[in-house]
Amino acid sequence: MGDSSVATVNRALAQLNVNRDAKRLVVAIDFGTTYSGIAYCFPDLPPDGKLTAIRKWPGTHVQAAKVPTIVKYDKNDWGKYEWGTLLKSAEDHIVGIKLLLDPSQKLPWHVPPTDLNATMKLLPPFKTPKNVATDFMRSLKAHGMPQIATNLAQDALDLFQVEYVMSVPAVWSDAAKNATLEAAKAAGISPVTLIKEPEAAALYSIRQLDAFLTPGDVIVICDAGGGTVDLISYEIEKVSPSLELREIVPGTGDTVGSIALNRRFKAVLEALIPSDRWQKFKDSRAMVKASQQFENEIKLEFSGDLNEEFYVDLPGADLDDIPEKGLLGNEWKMTGRDVKAIFDPVIADILHLIQHQVQAVQREGKAVRLTEKAIFLVGGFGSSEYLRKEVERVHEGIKVAQPDDAWAAIAKGAALSKMPDNAVVTSVSAVRHYGVECGAMYDKVIDKGQPSYYGRFTGERMAHRMSWHITIGDNIKRNDKIRLGFYRHLPENFTANDAVFKSTLYDCVDENAPIHRSKSRNVKVNCVLYADVSKVPLSKFSKRTRKHSQALVSKRAGFPSETDDHGETYWEVTYDLVICFDSAVMKFSMELDGETLGSVEARFEQ
Repeated sequence: MGDSSVATVNRALAQLNVNRDAKRLVVAIDFGTTYSGIAYCFPDLPPDGKLTAIRKWPGTHVQAAKVPTIVKYDKNDWGKYEWGTLLKSAEDHIVGIKLLLDPSQKLPWHVPPTDLNATMKLLPPFKTPKNVATDFMRSLKAHGMPQIATNLAQDALDLFQVEYVMSVPAVWSDAAKNATLEAAKAAGISPVTLIKEPEAAALYSIRQLDAFLTPGDVIVICDAGGGTVDLISYEIEKVSPSLELREIVPGTGDTVGSIALNRRFKAVLEALIPSDRWQKFKDSRAMVKASQQFENEIKLEFSGDLNEEFYVDLPGADLDDIPEKGLLGNEWKMTGRDVKAIFDPVIADILHLIQHQVQAVQREGKAVRLTEKAIFLVGGFGSSEYLRKEVERVHEGIKVAQPDDAWAAIAKGAALSKMPDNAVVTSVSAVRHYGVECGAMYDKVIDKGQPSYYGRFTGERMAHRMSWHITIGDNIKRNDKIRLGFYRHLPENFTANDAVFKSTLYDCVDENAPIHRSKSRNVKVNCVLYADVSKVPLSKFSKRTRKHSQALVSKRAGFPSETDDHGETYWEVTYDLVICFDSAVMKFSMELDGETLGSVEARFEQ
């Protein structure tokens, strides 16, 4: 680096009052269903690390906190694609990439499976939804980092240690969260951690209330985005020396975001425009502009007033003038009644989710009693005035707030999560049961009708049962260790392959988890864990000899005997698989006699 470059860096750092020994830069990415955003901060710069959201995007002069989460590939060269605001045509672009990452999530009634099936057909050959997500994330990073650099000069940016954090829906499956991590790392976004979207929203929103909070206060966060609506409730545990919150009840949510409004708007236009003209119009630039007007103007400005009027230009639709339908000169006068008909089914879903969350809090003996504000609406849809009015109508007496810059709340809150002395969520509430299937001594009553087998080393009749170590609603302290005890056997002369124990971790969303896996269709494979003890000292194992009677039973069960009938020597291995919950992900390790040894690999399948 030359002298002039060094001087440039020093001036940039001086302007930011950055200590040259404190060079952390946190880049937060809100990868959304319809829109995505980036925020960043410098954690070593109090009080808020110069928290900033990127607002300039390629292909447009309009500044906004987010860019459309869309991709369009070149059919003549699948390696080329356009993304975000660079797209000028609505034809063949891929939307809802994020929804495709979690196929386990049920679709709401107003998002037909055919829509996602059509999207899947637009994927290039040999590309999966995760690959498409990687392409979009790579472009997001490639645009965002130079934008950050413009405030520092590129040389100054190179001096910072960059940490990334990405937000994910609270109700997403662990497999989908893992897919997001893998897509991010493939895009060069590393090191990266995940945070739940409503938790990020809470960290941002609560900054506006610090002076009003007291222990015992309760707030409800409703993160209403494009694809999903997530809700989480927090109780204030401490306000000094730093703010601490805990989740009260399991987070809830559904795929009822504002993307449903866009689909309903499109359906209304299709009903207005004759079918022969619709086929041409639906992929035209005029359709793109109409959709943008609905997205950026009508959705945000509609307040519920039935007398409101919005004029939607439909050039090229070649419509007949029908004054009673508001059609005149290829322009549609969209009334408040028209907009309300689009909104109401989706609003009803969100109100139901909020009501369910508030009632769950009340069942815990807590009251949403914060006198200043109690329900926070964040996210793009959370900025809707009509949504706010409807929530206030249903929850009369509870204040409803929309934080400043609510559209950027997720990205900004995710960045704030890395700030020292920021508010901290100390515990989470489990949204699923987690457990493993274990062998148990066969019981004629408990295991009636279940298949049985004979243990190879014990010779006892056994049956498989579920052992649930985490149940829905369990309050889990951040980074607390949850131990799943295992008891395994190894041949005396075992190989490295023998020493890798495979265990399947299951989850279940039923209110009451079953004893046997076959008793519920909602018991799903969460991930497969491979615990490797090949490098663990033998002193951590116990040597045993199988008794003569056990050998005979084992032979009858069909297991070959490795010795004569005087018995077989084997190793007994007792260990714990350890699960720690962070904000949004589980971390796995293994302990023998309380000491962390060996290694654990988790493999997720989608």
